[in-house]
This record gives sequence, C-alpha cells and structure tokens, in this order.
Amino acid sequence: MGAAARPGIRPASGAGSAIGAGRVPGRLDVIQWPDSTGTTRVYISIDSIRVLEGDAGTKAATFTVRLSDPLESPGGTLNFATEDRTAEADSDYVPVSGNLELDATDISYTIVVPVIGDTVVEGNERFAVRLSNPPPGAIFADSIGICTIVNDERPRFMLTSAGLTPFPTGTLGPAFADANGDGYPDLPLDINLGHARFISSQGLNSLIIPGFH
Repeated sequence: MGAAARPGIRPASGAGSAIGAGRVPGRLDVIQWPDSTGTTRVYISIDSIRVLEGDAGTKAATFTVRLSDPLESPGGTLNFATEDRTAEADSDYVPVSGNLELDATDISYTIVVPVIGDTVVEGNERFAVRLSNPPPGAIFADSIGICTIVNDERPRFMLTSAGLTPFPTGTLGPAFADANGDGYPDLPLDINLGHARFISSQGLNSLIIPGFH
C-alpha cells in the first residue's frame, strides 16, 4: 500500500514503476553497485526545479524524491527542510520541514513548498530542500534540491513630462532683464518657480527672491 499523503508530502504519480537496472533515477552519472558486503543499497535523490513566481498568492514548488528501488518492509523515514539561498523564507517562500515516510512499495515521493508571489521587478531567486537521515539500507545520491523562483515581472517604461508644466502660448521672456538700460541684464523679468513655472516680478523687491533658480 502506498505512503499516506499529508500536507507538503505525497507519493508522486507513477510511484511503484520499475527503474532501469543499475542506474540511480535522475542521475545517469551514478551506477548502482553492491557494497563490500554484497548488499545493494537503495539510492535516494531529489530533483532541482524551476517555478514561475506569480503576482499574488502562492505557487507550488514540487520537489520529487526518487528511490532506486523500494525499501525493504516496513519502509522507513528521512528528514527534509528548506534552506535559504538568495530567496528568503517567509518573504519569497513558505518554509517547510518534517519527516518523509517511505513505504516498501513506492519509489517516488513529492515535497511541496509554497512560493510567494509579488509584483516586484527583481532577479531570479533560489532556495533549497535538504534531505537528511536516510533510512537503514539507503544512501543519498543527491540530498539537495534547488528551486529557482523565476521572476515573471518586466520593467515598464512610461513617457512622462517629469512633472513639468507646459509654458503658456507666446514667447518666454528672459530670466533677467536690463533695468537701467545699459544693455546688461540685471533684474529678474520672470520669477522661476521651478518645474517650468514662472510669474512676473514685482518691482525692485524681485532682486531678492528666495529659492530663485
């Protein structure tokens, strides 16, 4: 009978199917050989995955834990826990940890980690799930699975006037004017209020204008 599913853990679809002789599932570089006592070990590995972040709520990051063969009866357990990499727990994903129950039938299980969506334009981020304490007769071929949270926001460009107010129709007067007729500008003709806004100066008091620029 397959392992009972519970929050964050469930047997994967296709559990119980045969795996090619001598190979560790998901690891073509690892060949399964009997150890020095003649015992063939059960190799355990965990996948690395990619998940689109989303804009709100959570998305399921589903890691698959694979066994090269079923465990001998009555099965066993192993521990798992999430770890920060560039992603941070409770900000980018919901941390999970616990025991994964392995029966004597299934060879594929899943661990689900909720990924938290947002609308922040940022780079891809990563966190890990680490397996530990394999059951007797089993060893890890790969005990760390990495989840890449793929940022699905893109920068948005918008043409604006940067807060500038269009000047009214007509010719814009110079910022300074010739007050004594000597041909040199010496009095403000227009007061620059900033943001392309001007008002007419009022007499000689306009010689001193706080914030004039």
